[in-house]
Amino acid sequence: MTLGVLITGSTLFYMEYPFLGKMFSQTALVSLPNEYYDLQRYLLENDSTGRIYYAPPSNENYFRIYQWGFRGSEFISYVVPNPVMDLSTAIGSSYGEGAVKNIEKAFKAGDVLQFENLLQQYDAKYILVDRSIS
Repeated sequence: MTLGVLITGSTLFYMEYPFLGKMFSQTALVSLPNEYYDLQRYLLENDSTGRIYYAPPSNENYFRIYQWGFRGSEFISYVVPNPVMDLSTAIGSSYGEGAVKNIEKAFKAGDVLQFENLLQQYDAKYILVDRSIS
């Protein structure tokens, strides 16, 4: 009986969050700024296939911290129709990881010539510099 009460009590304690509507962190429940939807519309109307290099590189492992409240892995590939080059989406492919890491290295070093050469080599048509990343 005591074990049953303990298990039931523990379960109810941990189930408090879903019952209170707190299934997700508040940083995951933010509204995207309109600029992302403007970009989506532009790309849908003009070029939905050109590859995008998403910069700056993540500032916390694979996560980015945005000034408008979101903290997490890249989400831009869910907004825009184009393929996006980002380390978080390249994991598992040694070729993809190597490409993104090389581009990030040139970006961080400010090596414009190397950066441009790598973008051309990996067929990146656009550079998206997100200035809302802290």
